[in-house]
Amino acid sequence: MAELRKDRYIGIDLGTTNTVMATLSFGTDDKPHIEIEKFRQKKNNRTSPFDHLPSTIYINDASKNDFLVGYEAKEKINQMSASGGGDYVINSKMRMGTNTILYETKGFELKAIDVATMILERCGKAFNRTYSSYTQYDYTNLPTVVTVPARFESVAKKDTKLAAINAGFNESGLNLLPEPTAALLSYIWSQREIRKESRAIDISETKRFLVVDLGGGTCDVVVIDVIETNEDEKDVMFFTTVGTPDRVDLGGANFDGKFAEYILNKFFKDNNIDSSQISSEEKYALKAKIVMQAEDKKIEFSENLMAYIEEEGINENDIVEGRVDFDDIIDKIDSTDISI
Repeated sequence: MAELRKDRYIGIDLGTTNTVMATLSFGTDDKPHIEIEKFRQKKNNRTSPFDHLPSTIYINDASKNDFLVGYEAKEKINQMSASGGGDYVINSKMRMGTNTILYETKGFELKAIDVATMILERCGKAFNRTYSSYTQYDYTNLPTVVTVPARFESVAKKDTKLAAINAGFNESGLNLLPEPTAALLSYIWSQREIRKESRAIDISETKRFLVVDLGGGTCDVVVIDVIETNEDEKDVMFFTTVGTPDRVDLGGANFDGKFAEYILNKFFKDNNIDSSQISSEEKYALKAKIVMQAEDKKIEFSENLMAYIEEEGINENDIVEGRVDFDDIIDKIDSTDISI
């Protein structure tokens, strides 16, 4: 293993639906500089840099170790016919720490830890593509932080760390950080950029925060105490988690799935199709394809009130969905009370 450097740091949000990577370095002014790293991916027959990597895997040929990751995988899924099978893995993070087999063929199998390794390998390659050609930086010799849900049990954390090590990240410089703590740290850091008298918070004394981190597959609602002290002329922040909920299996993936079910059922109803005559395999494949569009339209609803759904096999009449319909669908999701 290469010697660990400490003049640049890597941070990875290994998400259920999307993964993001950033680097931290310190300039001559001794101020931190954060850069969101780009992933070059092919989408709509065009290769472009994206600030996120979809946490999606498509298996072209397992025997040849031929896998697609990110938007390439999502596009391949969209190209499948209604009976195109299930040679893909999505939302695998929700199975981290288990022995659940997510994909299996001819003696080959994929578990959540394997998928995480593939995604983290892609992160490492993206970093090296940016830096290794003109600097001495290599992801294998840099300190790295990977975020995890607050409610991840020890076995899930262990698997996450092992996946990063298997992907080539430096074991001695590898650390895990709870996602709500990372979110709160980011907020506090943004406050430090504001003049002291204008800041919304003062953590010179212990302050208690309620952090809601709604991600792609998990929802962390955490109470955290924070205090900043000065030790050896350095500002040091202490984070203490006071309480976390039991429920974590709620996130954007649930929204996408419910929206896709609504779209599919609406299409059946509008076109007088007896859904009982369609096999469960065909329904599953159709829903999987629609989920990809549902996710895109969910994002589109952030700026627009209406969106068009177009999909091969169900595009005789473009399905128009409104933000009000989407909000109503989300409101009906089983929202078991989260108690801390």
